[in-house]
Amino acid sequence: MKKYRALIILVALILTLSGYSALVIYKYYNKVDFGLTEVKDSESSVVEEDIGLEGMSDLALPEKSNNLASSTLEEIEKISEEEIKATQEKFMLEYVIDCESSGIHEDNWGKQNEYGILQYKDYTFNYLARKYYFSGNWKDEDDQITLFLMVSDEDKEIHWSCYRDWLEEIN
Repeated sequence: MKKYRALIILVALILTLSGYSALVIYKYYNKVDFGLTEVKDSESSVVEEDIGLEGMSDLALPEKSNNLASSTLEEIEKISEEEIKATQEKFMLEYVIDCESSGIHEDNWGKQNEYGILQYKDYTFNYLARKYYFSGNWKDEDDQITLFLMVSDEDKEIHWSCYRDWLEEIN
């Protein structure tokens, strides 16, 4: 029987179109308990229970794996343009705030009477608020940030030197 073992294995592999049949043939000719397990019943006698292919999971072929480049490309494609823009805006805001005020709002006055986290001048805040239909208090931190995010890139470039620095930094 040993000299036919390779032939039996080959036949078993060929018959994988009906996977279970191949295992049954291989099991029969090699008298191996493939797919079987011992289970004791209530009277402590051994009973064989066919577990089928579930017990053969370790014999399964590995799935085709994606290479790193294609999986990374898929992840990048999933990121929407809005998410990219929001991330860029967040970094820009953090940069400008750090540059203008080091993140300090309260009692933070500039040399030319600018105030707060984004160092607005009173008349600049009011001018931009009217232009962008925003009502807020120029000394309020949240209002400063909200208005700054509403303002066009062109107006940011005109009114904040730190925004101009940000543009130079990213280009």
